[in-house]
Amino acid sequence: MRVLTKRWIGEGSKRLLFEQSGETIDEVLESFRVLVDSGVFPEQDFLLFKVKLKHHKKKGAKQQLYMTCRDNDTFESILEFASPHVDAKPETSVFMTDDSFGIRPKQSAGNIFMKYGDDIELHTGVHLNQIGWHAKN
Repeated sequence: MRVLTKRWIGEGSKRLLFEQSGETIDEVLESFRVLVDSGVFPEQDFLLFKVKLKHHKKKGAKQQLYMTCRDNDTFESILEFASPHVDAKPETSVFMTDDSFGIRPKQSAGNIFMKYGDDIELHTGVHLNQIGWHAKN
């Protein structure tokens, strides 16, 4: 199994992003474990989210990302971090559940993890006034 620690990009010990392109989930998770074991994250309160990227202007363009963040980070700050890496604007992007409900970005990553799990979607190029927000918000 190849270890892919060099493929993680971002803000060092704050947030990292991995764009999956042919790697297995086991390889991605192993590279995350290696980063944790090597002390990249000095604190133990980090989460790993699997994010399906859905560009609304580019039909059929689906990518999968993995993002790490502290459990007290707001998803608003995570959205601002991830947007430039996926060629999107934060003001027209929203995290959503797999049943197409919006996740309010003012919540902490820990709250979102507990409510919705680690598998979410990032929709870009959407009008936020047309989003149906999840009842758990």
